[in-house]
Amino acid sequence: AVGSNAATKSGAGKWKKILDLIAKVEAKDGSYDSIYPNSIKPGLSKMTIKEADAWQARTRGQRGSAAAGRYQFMEIARQAKQAGVGENEIFSPENQDKMAVWLIEKKRKVTMGMIEDNPVEAAKRLSMEWAGLPVMEATRGASRNVSKGQSYYAGDGLNKSNTKPAEVSQAFSDTLS
Repeated sequence: AVGSNAATKSGAGKWKKILDLIAKVEAKDGSYDSIYPNSIKPGLSKMTIKEADAWQARTRGQRGSAAAGRYQFMEIARQAKQAGVGENEIFSPENQDKMAVWLIEKKRKVTMGMIEDNPVEAAKRLSMEWAGLPVMEATRGASRNVSKGQSYYAGDGLNKSNTKPAEVSQAFSDTLS
């Protein structure tokens, strides 16, 4: 199971410091009811996955992005299903954490070993999922070369890094300790 050795059912335990950093750069005040652009949809985290996904689909055009939840999920139903969360389950904090952990571990294949042995690669993989996180060294981004500290998606006119590489390094260090 995803995060099965973690302290919570969601698997957030061992990833807590990284999840908190992601929420800091992606969510309004770290809220599980966050939506793009930088606002709150009261009750979002009390909807079922199916309801939240339908709301997301209805509002994506008027909001400029589909991003919703603490970790700014782009496709709630699909990402929930991948993480083993059913459409009739609640888009709760625990399920959002579980979905984010799935993205870290299974989609981006970031491990504790990678964070320890190759933090630059771990940060790049996380920045590919969460545009608010920076790359740790100059690299090829989604559409152009990006510098250390920039979003993997820099230059797209929509995304930018909302923190510094040192903060990512600190979250990695705290996660490993």
